[in-house]
Amino acid sequence: AEAARMSRPVVAFVCTHNSCRSQLAEALGRLLAADVFESCSAGTAPKSAINPDAVRVLRRLCGVDMTETQRPKLLSELPPADVVVTMGCGVQCPMLPCRAREDWGLEDPTGQDDAAFERTITAIREKILDLRRRLAVQAVRGRLLELRDPGYRDFQAKLIPGKSPDLVIGVRTPALRALAKELSGSGEAAAFLESLPHEYFDENQL
Repeated sequence: AEAARMSRPVVAFVCTHNSCRSQLAEALGRLLAADVFESCSAGTAPKSAINPDAVRVLRRLCGVDMTETQRPKLLSELPPADVVVTMGCGVQCPMLPCRAREDWGLEDPTGQDDAAFERTITAIREKILDLRRRLAVQAVRGRLLELRDPGYRDFQAKLIPGKSPDLVIGVRTPALRALAKELSGSGEAAAFLESLPHEYFDENQL
């Protein structure tokens, strides 16, 4: 389907040691939002290994073993990022260019009991799903604008070469519905809209 061909933005989760919160965010991003964005993580002063308690609790809750596909990394090892998410540890990452940036303000559960890790994992899961919704809506909006004006994407690409055009993650589904209604009579746009799950237009689902 055409919906599946929309390019996925890269989301980089960043904290100081890249051993706990940012690793959990990368893992949950891969698990819950791989259809919408690519997840990676790094730290300004990474440790040698992922926090074993984070590994153990996430494996118990979600069946995911982070050690199989992830490791602590330096910022220099990240691919070009569209969105940078800091975990709440004061990392500013001014050297890391991106189109959008946000801080999740998460408590570090390191050294605490399993309940603290469970709370952190739950909070990250909710934030991952919210980010997935926002980026999915924006990707559809960008494609609809491109269908409305074939020169739109080329113009955006010239503004910021090498980055996903029109990445503004604050757009809401009512604006998307209005744009879809405007373009519903266009053959190509109508076919694209038909290829999308209904969740793209449902504020309570996506």
